[in-house]
Amino acid sequence: MLHDQYLAEDLAQEVFLRLYECPPKNEEHIGAWLYKVAKNLALNHIRSERNRMLRETRVGATDALPAFTPFQQDDAIAVREVLRRMHERDRTVLIMKHSGYSYAEIAKVINVKKTSVGTLVARSQKRFKELYREV
Repeated sequence: MLHDQYLAEDLAQEVFLRLYECPPKNEEHIGAWLYKVAKNLALNHIRSERNRMLRETRVGATDALPAFTPFQQDDAIAVREVLRRMHERDRTVLIMKHSGYSYAEIAKVINVKKTSVGTLVARSQKRFKELYREV
């Protein structure tokens, strides 16, 4: 999946660290658990790399972007105002999510479990929509 032996070895090591730190409840299917965790880590890595490359491409291409239309400028001002009104954690979650960061990266920055990030993103998006309607 990764086309990189050393990266695959690193991810395999991470799988076994996760097994050590938080083993599955049912040890009967440990092979399937290991496979699933390894596959998910590999897919997360691929996504993270793709998103990182997209972010870097966007940053490098900012000089080539056309000027905003008046409508886009008004919209950008409204978005900034809504983000300013939001709690810092909600703002951080939204900005990172829409900048292509992975749930693991977001979890690390806001100091929560990775499994909580999806819920936090959904709540932040809901709050953003509510505030945006008020602007």
